[in-house]
Amino acid sequence: MEMGTKIYYTGDQANIGGFGIVTRSFEDKWGKWSDIKMDDGRDFGNTPTSIISTKYNGTCGSRFVTKEAYDAYRTEALKQYTT
Repeated sequence: MEMGTKIYYTGDQANIGGFGIVTRSFEDKWGKWSDIKMDDGRDFGNTPTSIISTKYNGTCGSRFVTKEAYDAYRTEALKQYTT
């Protein structure tokens, strides 16, 4: 995941969802990682890049998705409310 990539965090029962940005990406002998700084100040450091999805289906099955994927989902979902 490239630095500067905007992210949507889907949240869970104990943590609210929200938006953030990848502030650092790195690789070590255990894998590829990203640090994510949320707009509300939370930090998700050492997040496995493999759990950041580029597709979103509206559920929390993917804990982190790109903002681009989130926006694409929302655009399609909102079409059902337009005439």
